[in-house]
Amino acid sequence: MINIGPLTIQAFSLIILAAAAAAATVTGVLAARVGLSLRRVLDMVILALLLGIVFARLDFALNPPPSVRTYYDAAWFYSHIFDFQAGLVAVWNGGMGRAGALIGAMAAIALNVWRDDADWAQWAGPIAWGTLAWFVIAPWANVTTGHLFGPPVPWSAAGHPTPVYVSVWALLTGIAVWTFGRGTQRVPWLIALSLSVGLFLSDFLRVDMGRVLGLTSLQITLLAAGIVLAVTFYSEMRRHDRNERADQTI
Repeated sequence: MINIGPLTIQAFSLIILAAAAAAATVTGVLAARVGLSLRRVLDMVILALLLGIVFARLDFALNPPPSVRTYYDAAWFYSHIFDFQAGLVAVWNGGMGRAGALIGAMAAIALNVWRDDADWAQWAGPIAWGTLAWFVIAPWANVTTGHLFGPPVPWSAAGHPTPVYVSVWALLTGIAVWTFGRGTQRVPWLIALSLSVGLFLSDFLRVDMGRVLGLTSLQITLLAAGIVLAVTFYSEMRRHDRNERADQTI
Protein backbone atom coordinates (compact mmCIF):
# COMPACT_ATOMS: atom_id res chain seq x y z
CA MET A 1 0.00 0.00 0.00
CA ILE A 2 1.30 3.45 -0.97
CA ASN A 3 -0.08 6.67 0.48
CA ILE A 4 0.28 9.86 -1.56
CA GLY A 5 -1.45 12.58 0.44
CA PRO A 6 -5.11 11.58 0.71
CA LEU A 7 -4.67 9.02 -2.09
CA THR A 8 -4.09 5.38 -1.19
CA ILE A 9 -2.80 3.04 -3.89
CA GLN A 10 -3.20 -0.65 -3.18
CA ALA A 11 -0.57 -3.22 -4.14
CA PHE A 12 -3.33 -5.09 -5.99
CA SER A 13 -3.84 -2.16 -8.38
CA LEU A 14 -0.11 -1.65 -8.94
CA ILE A 15 0.38 -5.31 -9.87
CA ILE A 16 -2.57 -5.27 -12.28
CA LEU A 17 -1.17 -2.15 -13.94
CA ALA A 18 2.27 -3.78 -14.14
CA ALA A 19 0.72 -6.87 -15.73
CA ALA A 20 -1.13 -4.73 -18.29
CA ALA A 21 2.06 -2.81 -19.09
CA ALA A 22 4.02 -6.05 -19.52
CA ALA A 23 1.34 -7.55 -21.75
CA ALA A 24 1.21 -4.38 -23.89
CA THR A 25 5.02 -4.21 -24.16
CA VAL A 26 5.44 -7.85 -25.17
CA THR A 27 2.56 -7.68 -27.64
CA GLY A 28 3.79 -4.38 -29.05
CA VAL A 29 7.39 -5.51 -29.56
CA LEU A 30 6.37 -8.73 -31.29
CA ALA A 31 3.71 -6.96 -33.35
CA ALA A 32 6.24 -4.38 -34.56
CA ARG A 33 8.53 -7.17 -35.75
CA VAL A 34 5.88 -8.36 -38.21
CA GLY A 35 4.87 -4.85 -39.25
CA LEU A 36 1.71 -4.50 -37.18
CA SER A 37 0.47 -1.21 -35.74
CA LEU A 38 1.63 -0.23 -32.24
CA ARG A 39 -1.36 2.13 -32.06
CA ARG A 40 -3.64 -0.85 -32.50
CA VAL A 41 -1.87 -2.66 -29.62
CA LEU A 42 -2.50 0.30 -27.31
CA ASP A 43 -6.15 0.48 -28.39
CA MET A 44 -6.47 -3.24 -27.77
CA VAL A 45 -5.00 -3.11 -24.26
CA ILE A 46 -7.10 -0.11 -23.17
CA LEU A 47 -10.31 -1.66 -24.51
CA ALA A 48 -9.41 -5.02 -22.97
CA LEU A 49 -9.03 -3.38 -19.54
CA LEU A 50 -12.31 -1.48 -19.86
CA LEU A 51 -14.39 -4.38 -21.18
CA GLY A 52 -12.63 -6.75 -18.78
CA ILE A 53 -13.73 -4.66 -15.79
CA VAL A 54 -17.31 -4.33 -17.06
CA PHE A 55 -17.78 -8.00 -17.87
CA ALA A 56 -15.93 -9.10 -14.73
CA ARG A 57 -18.33 -7.12 -12.55
CA LEU A 58 -21.38 -8.46 -14.43
CA ASP A 59 -20.05 -12.01 -14.00
CA PHE A 60 -19.42 -11.53 -10.27
CA ALA A 61 -22.92 -10.14 -9.71
CA LEU A 62 -24.53 -12.92 -11.74
CA ASN A 63 -22.80 -15.71 -9.81
CA PRO A 64 -21.37 -14.32 -6.54
CA PRO A 65 -19.31 -16.58 -4.27
CA PRO A 66 -21.13 -18.22 -1.33
CA SER A 67 -19.66 -15.82 1.24
CA VAL A 68 -21.12 -12.85 -0.68
CA ARG A 69 -24.38 -14.57 -1.62
CA THR A 70 -25.26 -14.75 2.08
CA TYR A 71 -25.79 -10.99 2.00
CA TYR A 72 -26.13 -10.06 -1.69
CA ASP A 73 -27.42 -12.42 -4.35
CA ALA A 74 -27.70 -11.84 -8.09
CA ALA A 75 -31.21 -10.42 -7.79
CA TRP A 76 -29.99 -7.85 -5.24
CA PHE A 77 -27.05 -6.73 -7.41
CA TYR A 78 -29.21 -6.22 -10.47
CA SER A 79 -31.94 -4.43 -8.53
CA HIS A 80 -29.40 -2.10 -6.86
CA ILE A 81 -27.35 -1.14 -9.89
CA PHE A 82 -26.52 2.37 -8.68
CA ASP A 83 -25.92 1.58 -5.03
CA PHE A 84 -22.46 3.11 -4.63
CA GLN A 85 -21.70 1.14 -1.46
CA ALA A 86 -22.08 -2.40 -2.78
CA GLY A 87 -24.25 -2.28 -5.90
CA LEU A 88 -23.42 -3.34 -9.42
CA VAL A 89 -21.49 -0.17 -10.28
CA ALA A 90 -19.39 -0.25 -7.07
CA VAL A 91 -16.35 -1.88 -8.70
CA TRP A 92 -14.05 0.06 -6.37
CA ASN A 93 -15.23 -2.12 -3.46
CA GLY A 94 -13.99 -5.29 -5.16
CA GLY A 95 -15.82 -8.24 -6.61
CA MET A 96 -14.71 -9.29 -10.09
CA GLY A 97 -15.45 -12.51 -11.94
CA ARG A 98 -12.50 -13.94 -13.86
CA ALA A 99 -14.71 -15.51 -16.53
CA GLY A 100 -16.18 -12.09 -17.30
CA ALA A 101 -12.71 -10.55 -17.41
CA LEU A 102 -11.61 -13.20 -19.89
CA ILE A 103 -14.69 -12.70 -22.07
CA GLY A 104 -14.23 -8.93 -22.02
CA ALA A 105 -10.56 -9.19 -22.99
CA MET A 106 -11.30 -11.63 -25.82
CA ALA A 107 -14.09 -9.37 -27.09
CA ALA A 108 -11.72 -6.38 -27.11
CA ILE A 109 -9.10 -8.31 -29.08
CA ALA A 110 -11.66 -9.58 -31.58
CA LEU A 111 -13.17 -6.13 -32.10
CA ASN A 112 -9.79 -4.55 -32.78
CA VAL A 113 -8.63 -7.25 -35.19
CA TRP A 114 -11.94 -7.42 -37.07
CA ARG A 115 -12.24 -3.63 -37.26
CA ASP A 116 -9.13 -3.49 -39.42
CA ASP A 117 -9.96 -6.71 -41.26
CA ALA A 118 -6.50 -7.83 -40.11
CA ASP A 119 -4.86 -11.21 -40.52
CA TRP A 120 -5.55 -13.27 -37.40
CA ALA A 121 -2.46 -15.38 -38.05
CA GLN A 122 -0.21 -12.32 -37.75
CA TRP A 123 -1.82 -11.16 -34.51
CA ALA A 124 -2.04 -14.59 -32.87
CA GLY A 125 1.62 -14.83 -31.86
CA PRO A 126 2.02 -11.36 -30.31
CA ILE A 127 -1.30 -11.68 -28.47
CA ALA A 128 -0.46 -15.15 -27.16
CA TRP A 129 2.90 -14.04 -25.74
CA GLY A 130 1.35 -10.87 -24.31
CA THR A 131 -1.35 -12.93 -22.62
CA LEU A 132 1.33 -15.18 -21.17
CA ALA A 133 3.10 -12.14 -19.71
CA TRP A 134 -0.18 -11.06 -18.12
CA PHE A 135 -0.68 -14.41 -16.39
CA VAL A 136 2.88 -14.49 -15.08
CA ILE A 137 2.34 -11.19 -13.23
CA ALA A 138 -1.38 -10.58 -12.63
CA PRO A 139 -2.07 -13.55 -10.28
CA TRP A 140 0.26 -12.01 -7.71
CA ALA A 141 -2.32 -9.26 -7.18
CA ASN A 142 -4.53 -11.87 -5.50
CA VAL A 143 -1.61 -13.02 -3.38
CA THR A 144 -1.50 -9.55 -1.78
CA THR A 145 -5.19 -9.79 -0.86
CA GLY A 146 -5.35 -13.50 -0.04
CA HIS A 147 -8.19 -14.00 -2.52
CA LEU A 148 -8.77 -17.08 -4.69
CA PHE A 149 -6.75 -19.33 -2.40
CA GLY A 150 -7.51 -23.00 -1.86
CA PRO A 151 -8.22 -24.97 1.32
CA PRO A 152 -5.68 -25.00 4.19
CA VAL A 153 -2.66 -27.26 3.80
CA PRO A 154 -0.06 -28.34 6.41
CA TRP A 155 2.57 -25.98 5.05
CA SER A 156 0.26 -22.96 4.59
CA ALA A 157 -2.52 -21.94 6.97
CA ALA A 158 -3.76 -19.50 4.33
CA GLY A 159 -4.45 -22.42 2.01
CA HIS A 160 -3.23 -23.48 -1.41
CA PRO A 161 -1.70 -20.34 -3.01
CA THR A 162 -3.46 -21.05 -6.30
CA PRO A 163 -2.59 -17.63 -7.80
CA VAL A 164 1.07 -18.57 -7.37
CA TYR A 165 0.43 -21.89 -9.09
CA VAL A 166 -1.12 -20.08 -12.06
CA SER A 167 1.80 -17.65 -12.30
CA VAL A 168 4.40 -20.44 -12.15
CA TRP A 169 2.42 -22.51 -14.68
CA ALA A 170 2.38 -19.54 -17.09
CA LEU A 171 6.11 -18.99 -16.61
CA LEU A 172 6.93 -22.66 -17.23
CA THR A 173 4.65 -22.59 -20.29
CA GLY A 174 6.61 -19.68 -21.69
CA ILE A 175 9.95 -21.37 -21.05
CA ALA A 176 8.80 -24.66 -22.59
CA VAL A 177 7.26 -23.07 -25.69
CA TRP A 178 10.23 -20.77 -26.17
CA THR A 179 12.66 -23.70 -25.86
CA PHE A 180 10.89 -26.41 -27.82
CA GLY A 181 8.19 -24.77 -29.96
CA ARG A 182 9.62 -21.43 -31.00
CA GLY A 183 9.53 -20.80 -34.72
CA THR A 184 6.52 -22.98 -35.43
CA GLN A 185 3.13 -21.66 -36.46
CA ARG A 186 1.51 -23.57 -33.61
CA VAL A 187 3.00 -21.45 -30.82
CA PRO A 188 -0.26 -19.50 -30.15
CA TRP A 189 -2.21 -22.75 -29.96
CA LEU A 190 0.30 -24.31 -27.57
CA ILE A 191 0.20 -21.28 -25.29
CA ALA A 192 -3.60 -21.12 -25.36
CA LEU A 193 -3.91 -24.84 -24.61
CA SER A 194 -1.42 -24.82 -21.75
CA LEU A 195 -2.88 -21.71 -20.10
CA SER A 196 -6.40 -23.09 -20.40
CA VAL A 197 -5.40 -26.38 -18.78
CA GLY A 198 -3.60 -24.61 -15.93
CA LEU A 199 -6.48 -22.23 -15.21
CA PHE A 200 -9.05 -25.02 -15.45
CA LEU A 201 -7.24 -27.34 -13.03
CA SER A 202 -6.34 -24.60 -10.53
CA ASP A 203 -10.00 -23.72 -10.06
CA PHE A 204 -10.67 -27.15 -8.54
CA LEU A 205 -8.43 -26.07 -5.63
CA ARG A 206 -10.20 -22.78 -4.96
CA VAL A 207 -12.76 -22.35 -2.19
CA ASP A 208 -15.61 -19.88 -1.82
CA MET A 209 -16.42 -19.98 -5.52
CA GLY A 210 -19.84 -19.96 -7.17
CA ARG A 211 -20.25 -23.21 -9.09
CA VAL A 212 -22.66 -24.68 -11.62
CA LEU A 213 -22.63 -28.49 -11.89
CA GLY A 214 -19.42 -28.45 -9.86
CA LEU A 215 -17.64 -26.06 -12.24
CA THR A 216 -16.78 -22.40 -11.79
CA SER A 217 -17.85 -19.85 -14.38
CA LEU A 218 -14.22 -19.63 -15.52
CA GLN A 219 -14.04 -23.38 -16.09
CA ILE A 220 -17.27 -23.29 -18.11
CA THR A 221 -15.94 -20.38 -20.16
CA LEU A 222 -12.66 -22.22 -20.79
CA LEU A 223 -14.53 -25.32 -21.95
CA ALA A 224 -16.57 -23.24 -24.40
CA ALA A 225 -13.46 -21.42 -25.61
CA GLY A 226 -11.64 -24.74 -25.93
CA ILE A 227 -14.32 -26.06 -28.26
CA VAL A 228 -14.08 -22.93 -30.40
CA LEU A 229 -10.27 -23.15 -30.48
CA ALA A 230 -10.36 -26.86 -31.36
CA VAL A 231 -12.71 -26.26 -34.28
CA THR A 232 -10.61 -23.29 -35.44
CA PHE A 233 -7.37 -25.27 -35.13
CA TYR A 234 -8.84 -28.17 -37.10
CA SER A 235 -10.05 -25.80 -39.81
CA GLU A 236 -6.63 -24.15 -40.00
CA MET A 237 -4.88 -27.52 -40.31
CA ARG A 238 -7.28 -28.59 -43.05
CA ARG A 239 -6.66 -25.34 -44.91
CA HIS A 240 -2.89 -25.76 -44.52
CA ASP A 241 -3.03 -29.33 -45.87
CA ARG A 242 -5.14 -28.22 -48.85
CA ASN A 243 -2.67 -25.46 -49.66
CA GLU A 244 0.25 -27.89 -49.48
CA ARG A 245 -1.47 -30.35 -51.81
CA ALA A 246 -2.30 -27.52 -54.21
CA ASP A 247 1.36 -26.41 -54.22
CA GLN A 248 2.51 -29.96 -54.96
CA THR A 249 0.22 -30.26 -58.00
CA ILE A 250 1.54 -27.06 -59.56
